[in-house]
Amino acid sequence: MFLPISFLKKIGKITTCEMDLLLYALERSDQFYCPGIKVTEVVEKTGMNKQSFYNCIKSLAKKHIIYYPENNRPHQDYDITIFCDRLETPEARSEGYVNLSRKIYQDKKFKNLSGKAKWLVFYFSYFCSKKGSNKRKIKDFYGEICELLGIKRRQLFNLLQEIKEIVKISQKKRKTYKFELQEKALFKSNSYNATDKVREYIVSCWLRRSQSTFESEEEKLKLIEETMKFYLQYANKAIQAKTNIYNVMRRAFEKYTKYKKKTPFDIKYLHVLIQGELA
Repeated sequence: MFLPISFLKKIGKITTCEMDLLLYALERSDQFYCPGIKVTEVVEKTGMNKQSFYNCIKSLAKKHIIYYPENNRPHQDYDITIFCDRLETPEARSEGYVNLSRKIYQDKKFKNLSGKAKWLVFYFSYFCSKKGSNKRKIKDFYGEICELLGIKRRQLFNLLQEIKEIVKISQKKRKTYKFELQEKALFKSNSYNATDKVREYIVSCWLRRSQSTFESEEEKLKLIEETMKFYLQYANKAIQAKTNIYNVMRRAFEKYTKYKKKTPFDIKYLHVLIQGELA
């Protein structure tokens, strides 16, 4: 998952709670769409309470950062669309982006930071990755970042102290800051396949919604793995049909949930629906 710098600038003024909810959705989204977010799971993963979740999701929608249909209650969960442009063209990629698959974003050091401190780590991850661009005039740096985050100089100073174990900051003649990533290995792409994790989450979400039954947990895990293979199997055909595999799988699962609810999971029937979407 890649976040354009334009989107990073857009979310600078959100709260810690809002940042945690947004990152939860981003880590589980395909094409910036995350289905089936359950309040109890967010509470468990982030530590926020239920009322904070409801406040945050409404606030993020009001700020035009996300959208969610308010009539999704039959599923007892939330489908969230994140208003972020995809990096589909060279021009869009040249603007710069943050790679969310880096190891640092799964590390406890990052998870325990406040929302604005997390934003700063995103900023430095991008800023320090550009060759020869790890220095900034102190006055310019404070002016730009204070405006993007909506904070005062003293607050930014405190945030820099909060992330000192992740980003090393040194001064040169009291006019220039030099930034260095403390543990560069943490800023490399993670060894786990983030795409597979997203697909596993989405398949599990739709199986929960369809209330499919399984003979055992082992069978369930095996069928989830088999279902995930459809993403690779039909990716090229989806492109030829001028769509993408995520939309194809979404429509197929929606039909499956409508016609096969509360029954043993029928992967062959789902396969037929996927083929029907591409016919």
